[in-house]
Amino acid sequence: MAPEDDSLMLISQDAVVVLIRRRAARYSQLLSDIMDDLPEEVASSHIPIPKVKGYPLSKVVQWCEHTAREGVKKPVSWKMSRSQPGYLPWWDLSFLELQDDDLFAVTLAANFLGVDLLVEYCSKTIASQIRGMSIEDMRDYFHVDFDFTPEEQAVIAEELGWYSDHDEYESDIDKFYHSIPATVDILAEEELNGDWMFGSTEE
Repeated sequence: MAPEDDSLMLISQDAVVVLIRRRAARYSQLLSDIMDDLPEEVASSHIPIPKVKGYPLSKVVQWCEHTAREGVKKPVSWKMSRSQPGYLPWWDLSFLELQDDDLFAVTLAANFLGVDLLVEYCSKTIASQIRGMSIEDMRDYFHVDFDFTPEEQAVIAEELGWYSDHDEYESDIDKFYHSIPATVDILAEEELNGDWMFGSTEE
């Protein structure tokens, strides 16, 4: 498959070919740097996107293409819940209705490509989904192993038990999404080191 004159050809980790128009590629800091820094003939050839599989890469490209065509829309008001993350444009709200692991994969792909606005939208979606979850549910959601002994749990509960009655407990959850992009950076580093455990459900 040869790229069109106005397109870049991206090659995912699993050898899926994804085309993206140059205008849409400008939403990616990584692709913008490639277009600006490399000779035209190099940027127009195959561009490998390591550590990103075909499904999340295609979803990020779909978002970039839509946003380049339609522009960034005004966010809608919201009520934070698992089914309706807020302060997202309607199209993005629907676009991010994904299985949990797919959402994580798209978040990491957007972070790798430097699509900051999509990372922000993914982060808000994740934050809305964990609101109201118990600690155990959050561990399941993030696939976090829990190996503390009962004695260690008792010590932690004693040291941090005051926090559940703190006046700012609820508002901290509302603000949680602000910390997710930094968490994404950490998880992306683990991905580069081969430690990341999430993958798309799409093969």
